[in-house]
Amino acid sequence: MNLQSHPILACGSVLLAFASSLVAQLGVDGIGENGASHERSVISRAFGMAEVDGRVCAGGPGYKAQFDASGMTYTPALGESAPHNYPWRFSLSSIRRGEHVLFDTRTMGASEPVLTKRSASYDRAGVVERYEARVDGVKQDFVFMSRPAGHGDLVVEGVITTDLLPRRTRSNSSSLTFSAEGVGGVTVGGVLGVDDNGWQVPGETSFEDGAIRFVLPETFVAAATYPMVLDPLVGTFFTVAGSQASDPDVAWDETNDAYLVVWEQVFSSLDIDVRGQQFGVSGNLIGNLINLTFESGNEINPAVANSDLANRFFVVYQDGASPFGPWNIRGRSVTAGANPALTSILDISTPGGTNEVTPDIGGDSTLVDDKVVVVWADDNGNIVGTSVDVSSSTVAFPTVLRFGQSTNPAISKSGGADGRYVVVWERDYTIDLDVESAMVDRNMTVLDALASVGSFAGIDELRPDVDGDGTEFVVAYQRQETLDPNRYDIYCRRVVWDGSNLSGIGATRNVSSNAGVDDTEPAVGFLGLKYVVAWVHGTAFFTDIQMVEYDAENCTACGVPETSLGGANPLDFGPEVATRHQGRASNDPVAADQGLIVWTDMTVGPGTIDSGVVGRRYEAFTGGAVTNLGGACGNGGVNGFNGPVALGNSQLELTLSGAASTNVHIGIQFSNAVIPCGPCTINADGGYYPVTASPSGSASFAVAIPCDLSIQGVSLYTQWATVLSGQNPCGLIPAVAELSFSNRLRAVIAP
Repeated sequence: MNLQSHPILACGSVLLAFASSLVAQLGVDGIGENGASHERSVISRAFGMAEVDGRVCAGGPGYKAQFDASGMTYTPALGESAPHNYPWRFSLSSIRRGEHVLFDTRTMGASEPVLTKRSASYDRAGVVERYEARVDGVKQDFVFMSRPAGHGDLVVEGVITTDLLPRRTRSNSSSLTFSAEGVGGVTVGGVLGVDDNGWQVPGETSFEDGAIRFVLPETFVAAATYPMVLDPLVGTFFTVAGSQASDPDVAWDETNDAYLVVWEQVFSSLDIDVRGQQFGVSGNLIGNLINLTFESGNEINPAVANSDLANRFFVVYQDGASPFGPWNIRGRSVTAGANPALTSILDISTPGGTNEVTPDIGGDSTLVDDKVVVVWADDNGNIVGTSVDVSSSTVAFPTVLRFGQSTNPAISKSGGADGRYVVVWERDYTIDLDVESAMVDRNMTVLDALASVGSFAGIDELRPDVDGDGTEFVVAYQRQETLDPNRYDIYCRRVVWDGSNLSGIGATRNVSSNAGVDDTEPAVGFLGLKYVVAWVHGTAFFTDIQMVEYDAENCTACGVPETSLGGANPLDFGPEVATRHQGRASNDPVAADQGLIVWTDMTVGPGTIDSGVVGRRYEAFTGGAVTNLGGACGNGGVNGFNGPVALGNSQLELTLSGAASTNVHIGIQFSNAVIPCGPCTINADGGYYPVTASPSGSASFAVAIPCDLSIQGVSLYTQWATVLSGQNPCGLIPAVAELSFSNRLRAVIAP
């Protein structure tokens, strides 16, 4: 299955991914090239929506779609292997909240679509069913301009008509696949509700008796600020590169708010190039494809980092004249933004002599220097590093960090606030493999060497990765299972720089422990208030990417591992992470800390092996639903939250605005116990704590939510009390107190 031929149709968060053998020849590969390749790239990116012969139609490189009064017919380009077309038709049948019907095709009839530029929309009794043509498919959502009448969950139901057969994509997933054996299929993912303030809550997707249902929970529907949209799930998978692409890496540029993904593009066994493409935080393309190498021979194992001062990415790779070497480390920089410019290729290692392999690179997130730090291994088992001045294109003399018996180095991605990096590698001690580390600065000066991270006697620990903020870091690695040395689990450990030494803090923690399956190839990303760890999970015949968030202090999980869908191909491997950490745990997904996880997605068929690169946008915090329970009285002001109510949000604040006095108190409880008093409904379980408000009646109170899975799903009830408010609406309270109350909020603590 070729990933580039997967048009994506997001319906709520429905992802329709179609395999294709013919469209596999089209892709982003030719963008920016000359001649026929350029013409092919234009075809591969062309898409649109228009009225054709009285019908509203859409098309893109891998699909065509038609819209009539009752819905959409989406026909994927499945290629010559398909004996006939396999259209997938969605017809909206009903929208309801609980027992209250908002729309029903049987009683309210159908309406023709209205075409506006690249979108077609239907008025479904005040709810807008909207389709937008995109290069990779048709995006569908439902827009609710006001809170729907009724009580209970919000359910959007449609009829699916297709010859493709439904099945679950994974045993532990709510996602679906509609497929034809040996041809391809349609992947249907989850659903997400997004309100006008950016609050997001995942819903459920189900399919039964030919009907597909998207459900949003009642708590979110009642609390949402409208308009509200059934929208694609944050973290939607998208295609980075198509056929014969693999081994990606990714970095982020703050100034342009852009990710650069780099990967290997295989043309033959004697010709492998490194390519790149920039993406925005929502997965949109920025600029054209970048040919980072365009020469004969094999350029493999690319890695990328960013120099914030220079607004440049620097890409390194392993370069050899043949698949057997000899290998050297080379690299070049590329400006970030819509019009990337390449510098000349630099020799990072000295040509000739030993083979230099498996490079990794750390950028600089400060505005102090425009250097990057590159590390690699040589065939004598040494771990070597150097610094590169991005602006002057000069390479420093290399430093040997570890002599002999060491491989697979990795370096923290950004250098942190002080331009300090942790380098990790695996060391062969004959009886087992251990993970070691060193601290270096942006000039490749060794600050502390050979601190042990993982050294469990007689058990192999290998394939480490690391990220951090310059002072505190998390190292993840794979460790042999004690009872089954042929399988591995993922462990992590916090390491801290105290100004003189790099030390492991606390015990190592098991990130994954799954009997009978392998967990390997970890990747780490620093998300500001916490980390994300991704790894390969599965067996030799079927692997996925799993990921989980971890507390920055002690590697405590902030959720349960989440499994990728990966385009429904059988083999996913080689995850890499870049993070956009700005210290914001925001309700706005565009402003919040987030990351991009990329990996290789491979299919193996009779006589064929094909691979592509896919990516997933990852949010640090999603946040639970917040419901306004009312109960305000007098001049108590308005209750609120600053930031999502989520595990690991150490910066969550309870807020108050519009109070009539500076003498305010906050009430927090975990049950819905109340005392009714006239127009007031008052929190009754627990006390109120004094807080000083500003003269304008604004106040805040910090409530750090730990990474404690036992409180996931727990409800938090908050309310403010204002003393000397000028009113006394509750007769049970002495009039001299002039006590008013804000509205009450219920927030569900989410992962």
